[in-house]
Amino acid sequence: MTQTRPTTRDAPRDAARPGPCPTCHVCGKAIDDPMDSTCRSCGRPVHVAWAQGQPESACSRIVAPQTCCGIAFVCNPCADEEEREAT
Repeated sequence: MTQTRPTTRDAPRDAARPGPCPTCHVCGKAIDDPMDSTCRSCGRPVHVAWAQGQPESACSRIVAPQTCCGIAFVCNPCADEEEREAT
């Protein structure tokens, strides 16, 4: 018995193929890096600031919440609001 290769029409959609890029809710630009994240506070997509001074640092901050061991990403609007509420 001979096996045949599936045609493009018959092949299932590749799950790793990217769909439409989400948009950063802070700057409005597409988030095309798979290492970007969502805000811990509001849950919306945001560029991750891996280092201060990079363009992404205008969108988010790395925080170390006291309620868990580790780091989290918070968008700058939520971080600013949390700072205002703490004072």
